[in-house]
Amino acid sequence: MKIFFTTALIVSAVTLSWQLRAQAHVHGQAKLLIAQEGNVLHLELSIPVADALGFEHTAQTTAEKKVLKDLAMRLERNANIVEIDGQCALQNVSHSLAAEVNDSHVDHGDSHHHEHEADKHGHDERHHHAQENEDHHIHESHGHRDVNAHYQFHCDDEVSAIRAVLFESMPSLNVIQAQWVTDKAQGARDLRPAVTGWPRIMASF
Repeated sequence: MKIFFTTALIVSAVTLSWQLRAQAHVHGQAKLLIAQEGNVLHLELSIPVADALGFEHTAQTTAEKKVLKDLAMRLERNANIVEIDGQCALQNVSHSLAAEVNDSHVDHGDSHHHEHEADKHGHDERHHHAQENEDHHIHESHGHRDVNAHYQFHCDDEVSAIRAVLFESMPSLNVIQAQWVTDKAQGARDLRPAVTGWPRIMASF
């Protein structure tokens, strides 16, 4: 089997990736892009953060930070995200929560620093910081964010199916709009929670 990407596949994959990002942000709708040739399989996943985490704002409470950290770990391990029928080894993972998880570890120190500075500069300074924080949270509450993840697998045999298993842990997620381009075919399909088993893409790889 070929182990390199042809120009045509790269162009098609990049085109689908731009289409994935350009589509409107809709709660309950995730997007999955699949690009495969030979032994190399790429998956790009985009999920509204409200469905992935249960909230859209930056994690503030201890409980919210735990949810954020747990999801980041699941994404990094591909734990209950997608399943691949085939002998595939996960080689590389990147996701958009990494910086936010790192920031959440230093929030306490930053808060202590701001409280110290506020006490130093008096009541007016404290009021100013409080107003800034309130405005920041209001702005975030009206914004829309996605959790993005990219996976690269090396497969020793042909992939016969890809299953979406993340519906169970994200109950507000209603559909995954999947698109794929391989050295054999291109296609698209909406994946929805199944009554039995997990929705899957198959017979296209």
